[in-house]
Amino acid sequence: MAKKNFGNVIDNILGDNEQQQPQESAAPETGASTKRGKGRPKLEDYERRTFIVRKDLFLKLNLIAAKERILQKDILEVALEDTIAKYEAKHGELDISTAAEPKKDIRDIF
Repeated sequence: MAKKNFGNVIDNILGDNEQQQPQESAAPETGASTKRGKGRPKLEDYERRTFIVRKDLFLKLNLIAAKERILQKDILEVALEDTIAKYEAKHGELDISTAAEPKKDIRDIF
């Protein structure tokens, strides 16, 4: 079998791809209109967090969101607002600038 020069073939392919690729545009401006993830804008008053949740609670949350056609994020936001309101009714309004106290049993708090 004859030896083939695959280097030239690869160079031709790579060279053609470089010519066909559009030039990169300047970086987009930062701000509320900047697209992130699945085309959603970054919301300045929100912060992305990760939590570990019991499977049964997550499955129920997922079912509610699907049934009502709403975002899980929105359900969690309302649940957090209600929980904080309940806490503040029992312990007084929270001052965000204060430091956290040592960990307590959650059943004593609520």
